[in-house]
Amino acid sequence: MRAGQARQWSNAVGVAPDEVHRRLQSLWREQEDLYGRQSRLRDQLHSCPDRDLDEHLLQVERHMGEAATLIGNAVASVAGAGF
Repeated sequence: MRAGQARQWSNAVGVAPDEVHRRLQSLWREQEDLYGRQSRLRDQLHSCPDRDLDEHLLQVERHMGEAATLIGNAVASVAGAGF
């Protein structure tokens, strides 16, 4: 991770540069919790008669999974930079 990116992450998550890794890990765990809750909601409503609702919930679940991956990549990037 470049120094500029480290500062940007620090500013984005509102912590000192040496706390970025810990904060991103915390945010990743929160995202994973939300993803799990969203997945359970979709599972419960999967057989509902409203196909549009089911499709939208599936899209939300996919996007949340992608977001979790991106946050995980940021965590790995910050860890690799020695923060």
